Amino acid sequence: MTSFDGRTLASSAASAVPLLVHGRRRVKEGLVDEFKERFSSLAASSTRPGSGIHAMFAFADHDDPRVFWHVFWSAGASSFAHDASQQESLAAYYESSEQDPDALDCYGGGAGGLAAGAG
Repeated sequence: MTSFDGRTLASSAASAVPLLVHGRRRVKEGLVDEFKERFSSLAASSTRPGSGIHAMFAFADHDDPRVFWHVFWSAGASSFAHDASQQESLAAYYESSEQDPDALDCYGGGAGGLAAGAG
């Protein structure tokens, strides 16, 4: 276990710009089981120590089994963007389109450009 004195912790907090992304995504008909397997695998590999991605969750909506609520927490936009190529592999499972987009809310990390591309 690493211990921090007050100065080290304050310095680390001042330099970190964490990113939190959450929202509702629709999975295409007939792909829910595949999506669950792929997401689980991706979350396990992406949240390894030192990756900068602290958590990735997707849980089914109570009213619609094809809707999943997503939560991503990372050290910053750069660590989230670093794994974007892997996350794009999930894109084939989502029903979202330019005409009918799913929207994700982004907080922190200076994610102005990332928020526009997340839907």
